[in-house]
Amino acid sequence: MAEGFWQEDAPRAAGDLLLVMNSKKRYPLPRKSVLKKKNDIVRVLREGKRYSFKICTIFICSSGTTGVAFLIRKKTGNAVNRNRMKRLFREAYRLQRSRFMGKEVVFYIKQYLHDFHFIMELIESVN
Repeated sequence: MAEGFWQEDAPRAAGDLLLVMNSKKRYPLPRKSVLKKKNDIVRVLREGKRYSFKICTIFICSSGTTGVAFLIRKKTGNAVNRNRMKRLFREAYRLQRSRFMGKEVVFYIKQYLHDFHFIMELIESVN
């Protein structure tokens, strides 16, 4: 593979999407904002407001801290599909992070979907 392939020869059909995805290096999702403890996730699932969609359910709990967790069923597909869905939702959340300041959010992903723009619209429709 030639050096510099991605930058020079990449198709620019979704140019804005490429710019957004490349901004990940400059504005990453902070590791401290990821909910990892089971008690925190269960609390958001119990106390949070639920927004149900065909591909996912989003739980939002107002609190003083900002946090996020991504849960996905094993029925959704193989590990590659599950990880791709988590990456897409993580990136969509990262771009909409300012909407969820002071809130803890849990994304429960139920179905495989590879359309990033639909996921962005879905997250924008919440709140």
